[in-house]
Amino acid sequence: MKQYIFLILTILASSLLKAKIQKPNVVIIFIDDMGYGDVGFNGATGPKTPHLDRMAKEGMIFSDFYVGCAVCSGSRTSLLTGSHYQRVSMNAVLFPQSSNGLHPDEQTIADMLKDNRYKTACVGKWHLGHLPPCLPTYQGFDSYYGVPYSNDMWLDPANKLAKNLIVREGLTRKDVEDGHKKKNWVPLMRGEEIIEYPANQKTLTKRYTEESIKFIKKTQTKTVRAIGPIKLFFADVKILCTFSLTNSTHISIKFCRPEGASDDEESFGMPQRNKPTKTNPRNTDQPKEST
Repeated sequence: MKQYIFLILTILASSLLKAKIQKPNVVIIFIDDMGYGDVGFNGATGPKTPHLDRMAKEGMIFSDFYVGCAVCSGSRTSLLTGSHYQRVSMNAVLFPQSSNGLHPDEQTIADMLKDNRYKTACVGKWHLGHLPPCLPTYQGFDSYYGVPYSNDMWLDPANKLAKNLIVREGLTRKDVEDGHKKKNWVPLMRGEEIIEYPANQKTLTKRYTEESIKFIKKTQTKTVRAIGPIKLFFADVKILCTFSLTNSTHISIKFCRPEGASDDEESFGMPQRNKPTKTNPRNTDQPKEST
């Protein structure tokens, strides 16, 4: 009898070892400026959010949420790296004239997923550096489609223009090449190039959705079916379960405040620890910025 039991256990163990481990799909949707009461399941009476309400009903709601920073760049740094944004010398808010961004040596959620054979994509607002080597494609994402910073900002002439650039609002390509700037006119990027300027913001949400669905369907046809993080710039309650993915409990020497930096340089994060390199077209000192 013992021999039969041992044989059965051996067969089961062998089957489990040979069974293909199914990796979960990971979709992170991060939102700027959404209030607690902006969704139906939290009592909103104005906005109608039936799909989000269904996700909340069928999933799990975390009602206690802490963010690494109250604004753009700092919060995204914390989300992707699991570190306080000050520890990695990030500004709370980057601007088009900023010469720094998230260092490509940082370990992001996307890097971790790629190490586990995930396909990864970033769709929407990035705001962690609009020039190489700080763009999503240097941070673990296979592809990027979106605006590089807040939609009320302007164009940095240092960005690379695509050959088939779409120019709108009566402008010409030469206008863009000559350094055209206008507040609230931001570029739309694919990969590391500007493909549309100014971006038609009235259709961005629709195009972000289409891009994400296209990526999901394309990835599902691959051998590795698990989907890397998709970052969309519209509302989803799933942002409430992002901060448990990584953890940082120490400060590496290279992340410490640069020598000579004063204590009053911290309202927008510590100053850039590395000077721009030849891979970064901007070779200027970080300007003083304010909101």
